[in-house]
Amino acid sequence: MTAAATKAAAAAAVGARLLVDTRLREAAGEVLGALAERGIAAAPIKGVVTSALLYEEPLERPFGDVDVLVGRRDLAGVEAMARERGYRLVHDSRQLFTVNVVVPPGLPVDVRASVGPPGLCRVSAEAMLARAEVVQDGRVTAAPFRMLGGRDHLLVLLVDAVLDKLALRAALRQRELGRAIRRWAGSPEGFAEHARAAGLAGVSWVALSWLAQEAGDEVAAAMCTALEPLPALPRWTGSPALAVFRRDPHGPLARLGVRMLADAPGRGVAALALGAVGTAQYHLRHRGKDPWAGALWQGGAER
Repeated sequence: MTAAATKAAAAAAVGARLLVDTRLREAAGEVLGALAERGIAAAPIKGVVTSALLYEEPLERPFGDVDVLVGRRDLAGVEAMARERGYRLVHDSRQLFTVNVVVPPGLPVDVRASVGPPGLCRVSAEAMLARAEVVQDGRVTAAPFRMLGGRDHLLVLLVDAVLDKLALRAALRQRELGRAIRRWAGSPEGFAEHARAAGLAGVSWVALSWLAQEAGDEVAAAMCTALEPLPALPRWTGSPALAVFRRDPHGPLARLGVRMLADAPGRGVAALALGAVGTAQYHLRHRGKDPWAGALWQGGAER
């Protein structure tokens, strides 16, 4: 390939990434605006926010869908809004209390109503949304939206990392968590207190231990120390879960390990039971069919 052809290909790739970024932010604004009209509190989370706030150039952090947090009682209202506007609904998750709203021409907005697997932690989506501040930041999306508090958003990112068994997009995740803890954690002791109050000390410790060990992150290591001693259940299961995630992140023990990182045994059992219900519901609904068949915009990135 000639130098000119290489340059043209690079420019085309940047242009395609910019198009996806722009269309997804427009979809986020459309959905958030429609939810606000119905009086539904909603906060964008994860990539659509972190790409804008943690990176000098948002295109450094591509994302393939928009993630939004709502209260559990508002999930029915989300679905009603989607039907009124003619948006497609896709239930692609084995986790309860989630739904994808697909904005034409096929832009996915992943709406969830719990922080991690239902039953896992003490803090609710409603509590995080009540603490959130209504802002307008065009870097994220044109519409006003609720911005989660920094420590709350960091908890969301840590839970998400553990749900992905620390394996999916590991390099990007390490880079992003490293930036997030420096921007949002505050003091290690203050974050540890916040995580304990949310019932997410064990999950946070596992994700931060991974970051400290794999990326040599000294801030993450200090945060791990502040989280210790861990509650009983994650104290017994935290290090074994981390080892399982490294050895077989897609195996049954890894899926079990996420729920057994709950700070309280009762919550771990509840998360396991609700996870089984969600899995059964998924299989009954789809019966082996791809829930995303024909739903996605072909000009966009893969999910």
